Order: sequence, then structure tokens, then C-alpha cells
Amino acid sequence: MLQHFDMGPWLAGGLTAVLLATGTSADAGQVIVSEVMYNPPAGDEYEFIELANIGTTSATLSGARFSEGISYTFGATVLLPGELIVVARDPAAFTSAYGTDGIRLAPGSYSGKLDNAGEQITLVDALDQPIAAFKYDDGGSWPSRPDGLGSSLEVAVPGGNPDDPDTWTASRRIGGSPGLLQSPTPPPVVINEVLPHTDPPYEDAIELFNTGNDPVDLGGWYLSDSTEEPAKYRIPAGTTIAPLGYAVFYELQFNTNNTLVPFALSSPHGDEVVLTTSDAHGNPAEFVDTVSFGPSLNGLPFGRWPNGTGELTTLTRQTLGTDINAWDPAVVIIYFRLGQGAANAAPRVGPVVITEIMYHPPEGGDEYLQLANIADTPTPLFDPLNPTNLWQLVNGVQFTFPANTTLEAGERILLTGIDPGLFRILHGTPAETRIFGPWTGNLDNAGEAIEIAQPDAPQTLPPEVGFVPYVVVERVRYDNHAPWPTAPDGEGDSLVRLVPDAYGNDPTNWAASSALPGLDTDSDGMPDAWEEAHSLNPDDAGDALLDADSDGATNLDEYRADTDPRDPASRLAILSLTVNESSQAVAIRFHAAEGRAYRIDSRIHLQTGGWELLEAVSAGAAREVLVTDSPPEGAARFYRLVLVSVPSP
Repeated sequence: MLQHFDMGPWLAGGLTAVLLATGTSADAGQVIVSEVMYNPPAGDEYEFIELANIGTTSATLSGARFSEGISYTFGATVLLPGELIVVARDPAAFTSAYGTDGIRLAPGSYSGKLDNAGEQITLVDALDQPIAAFKYDDGGSWPSRPDGLGSSLEVAVPGGNPDDPDTWTASRRIGGSPGLLQSPTPPPVVINEVLPHTDPPYEDAIELFNTGNDPVDLGGWYLSDSTEEPAKYRIPAGTTIAPLGYAVFYELQFNTNNTLVPFALSSPHGDEVVLTTSDAHGNPAEFVDTVSFGPSLNGLPFGRWPNGTGELTTLTRQTLGTDINAWDPAVVIIYFRLGQGAANAAPRVGPVVITEIMYHPPEGGDEYLQLANIADTPTPLFDPLNPTNLWQLVNGVQFTFPANTTLEAGERILLTGIDPGLFRILHGTPAETRIFGPWTGNLDNAGEAIEIAQPDAPQTLPPEVGFVPYVVVERVRYDNHAPWPTAPDGEGDSLVRLVPDAYGNDPTNWAASSALPGLDTDSDGMPDAWEEAHSLNPDDAGDALLDADSDGATNLDEYRADTDPRDPASRLAILSLTVNESSQAVAIRFHAAEGRAYRIDSRIHLQTGGWELLEAVSAGAAREVLVTDSPPEGAARFYRLVLVSVPSP
């Protein structure tokens, strides 16, 4: 398509005009910023911005310009579908680092400099209409590695919201991946287990796991405890890791006998482990995996759960391939080093866990957490040998427990952001339930990690004599999106943990509950009074997932639907569906329980298309409800009954 623009100034030959190159002018969202190298470690002259045409038609950039972030105007430029173009701050420096093979480099250089702390980048067309605009950052939820640690900021979700940090990732390739929309998929090797707090007979250890179905040659790869300095320990040539196999590296290798840059892992402060490949010259080439962790207790490792795929969490014991225990004599360290890896043990849970989270109460409501001591003995929320060192709630909201606080075996307590006495009055919390607060901060309605940390023994060696490490003993990262229950996101429900001694970061271990705080002893989503009325156990969270009458609905489902968990005939169901022979009208009848809202949905096919709302039924008194439908003559219809909301008891 040809477009004509008057450029304004009169020259000797009359009014100047410009014809854009053949192609459709770039629309907003068609051409995106796909990569930003804003803080290259080698120097600012290696900065670049990459654009990509993610549309299905050609797009012209002729006359387009960066109006914010940098200054650059495109000449006659057309991007084919899927094509990329790089704009460099210093083309000569860029070419020296990346070459030109497979890279389309825009002519000339841009002026200005990308802000290492983040800034707005805006690309507009020749008529100053926006093509692409977003504001990157070097903090918060934004990837940290692009801020001078070797990576570029690379699009992870092409076409996603560019202002959302989740749309971006740190490039796997050190130096970025200009000429590619995304970094190539790395080898399928992960850092699977890390043991950083090691009194004899243990020493620091790092376990790798090959999640793929082919062997991987690790020779020449690097392990390090620093993203800034990844080339600390080079894995010996000829080292391979079998399919679904393990490889373990011990402190004897990467610290004691390391000829490059010896390192050990920090247990008082936490640390990171970085795994990189190397290029033909022996330089780190690609970030394969990076994990970070906080302070840890002696002999308790961090490991992925589920094994090989999940996030790093504290495990119940080391699983590096031997049965050596922390209480064994120091001399058996030689046997400990023989371990060649194994599947990870289960996550460590307790002794104190989070059992309920009210993170988004209705307007005027109060946030709160419920904690439980799942141990068989009392748990002091302080270091008995150093009683002034107290347990804390960290991350998300902050709270330090009062001195000399001890939770009795099985005890549950509440924490809140308001005065505890006022909370008790507002919510009718029983006198026997202790309430602590107020905490500092607010729980994030969009989800975040909540952590409970306990003090470890103070450090006794210089230069940190007296420093107190705080070890996270409970971490729950809730979310307001599936697979987490969504009803707690402002609809009046809280999140309740179904099995307190099961892993807290598994969304299937959580359900929505409308019970009042403090009146659901086992936090299974069913109020104590309702459980007692139906011969269930208010002290056993496991009965929520049982089916007492074998009708296909769990006891928790029966509570939410206000049906009898002991009567198989009492269940959420369409009672009848009849068709009028003359009018072909469909009549759908069901029982609505008191205070429950419902919807009737319909669809034409079960395999294709989606459910469409036929009628919403608001909450009210218990009653029989009749919903009618008049489908087109001869058309099939499927119907379903959906429970929409449950009132607070």
C-alpha cells in the first residue's frame, strides 16, 4: 500500500513528499519490542533493541521512530511476517560481539542511552501513532539478570502485555539472542538439590538432574555461586549425565581442589547456584539453570519438589545418594562423597504451618492468617538458648511474635492486621483462640509468598560473631488464579489448607471456605458445627475430601451445596428435565438451598464450543426453581447446574 505524507518545509523543487515502501503500516501490537540489552556488562556501546513482526502480513517501519528511551528514525524499512530487526547504539561494537550472520541490523546508530534502572520505551509510526510502548524495570518482579549480569531482557510471551513483568524473561544466552525471537531451549539439566549448611560428616554439595531422554555431556560447563562470575568451577571433560540420571559435585571439587575460583555455599545468608554451558573458547555461553535460597538448618537441603520440576523447597533429609546422617561420625564424610544422586525426599512441613489465608476480604473486611502447630509437642516461637531471638512472619506481611510465646501441640492461632481485641469483637472469635497482631503491610490480592522464619543459632566465628540467621520453616505462595481456588479473591471466602501436614505450596491442598475465623478447627472448609451435625470430625481435615455417602460428591462439596453428606439422595443435581411436545420448550427443575446462588448453562455440543449462561438464579430462601428454555426446532441442547456462591455461616 502506498501512503503519501506532506513533510512540511518548502524546498527549491516545491513541496517535499515521501512515499512509504510497499507494505501495510505497522499496527500497534503487530511489531513488538522483542529484546532489550539495556545494561551490557562489556559496556554501554553494546546496547541494542530488537523489534519483531509477530503479525501475518508485512509491516512498514518507514518514518517510524523511537520517541522515548532512545532516539532513532527508520528509513525505508519493511518487516516481513516473523522478521526481526536490531537497532544498535554502536553498530561496530555490536558486529564485533555478535557478527551479522542471521541478524538484520538497522543502518546507523541510535542516540541516547538506555537507563539501567528502567525507563519508558516508545515506538511511533510516521504519524506519531503508537506502535509499541512499555516501561521496563530492574527491580520488583522484573528479571534481574538483564541488569548487568550478562542477559538481555527477552520477550517470553510475544503479544503479551509488555508492561507486565511476566511477559519478559532473562535471555538464556549470555549477551542476549539478537536475530532470534527467543533464546534456544537449554539442555534439559536442572539444579535439583543443594546442601549448603554442612557440619561434618557433611560438606556442601550440588546435585544436577537430567530431565531428558538422552545423555548430556557436561564437560566444560561451569558451576558457580555467582551470576556475576559464572566461570568459577569447570566440570571436567568427559563428564556425562545419563537420561533421567544424576550427577553430584562436592565441596572437595568446587572449593578445596578447584584451580579456577574456589567457592563454598553460604548457610547463614543464603546463596545461589548457577549452571552455564561454555562456548568453543571456554567462555560461559548460556545460563542453563539458576536457583537461589535463604539461610538453612544443618543437614537439611533445598531440593526441587516435585523431583526435577518443581520449585526449590526445604527437604526432610539429604538425598544425594547415601544414607549418611548428620549424627554420624565425621570420618564417614569419605562415604558421603560417594553419593551419585537420587530422587528428592518429600518437603519438610512444620512444625508450624499456615492453615488459612484471608487475603482479599470483601469491602470493610479484615485480612487474617491462621497458623497451627502440627507437632505432637509444644513449639516455642523463640530460640530456647537465646530467648530474645524470636520467630517472625516475613515476606508479604511482617510480624515478630511476642517474647516467650509457645504454641501447644495442635494449637491454632490467628494473626491479623488490626488490633486483636477489635478483631475478636468484629468476628466473634472464641475466647480460647489466641489472636496476635497487628502486623505490618498487607496481603497481595494478586497472590504472593508468605513465610514464617525461625532464628538459628548465632554465628560464633569472625567476622560475623553474633549474627542471627533466620531460616524459613514455612512458605506458601498463594495465587488468585487457577489452579488455586478463585473464590477467596474478594468473594468472601478464605483459603483453607485441607491437609495441614501436607506440602503447603500445592494448590490442590487448598480450598475456599466461608467459615468464620476460629470456628473451623481443622481448617478443612467445613464449620465445626456443620461437621458435628453430620457426624464428621471437626479435628480431622482429611474428612473434607472423603465421600461419606458414596454419591460422587466430597463432604466439602456437600457442605458448600448444603446437602446431606450422609444421604446419597441429597445432592446437587437437576431434579427433572422435561420437553413440551407441542412447543418443544424445555423445563429444568432443581432445588435451591438457602443462601446459595446458581446458574443454568447450556451448550449444543459437548466436545466443541463452550457453555453459555441460560439463567442466573440469585440467592434466597430454600425453594424449588423452574428454568425454561426454547431451543430452535430440532436442535440438541445439553444443560448443567452450577453452584455459584455460598454464604458465610
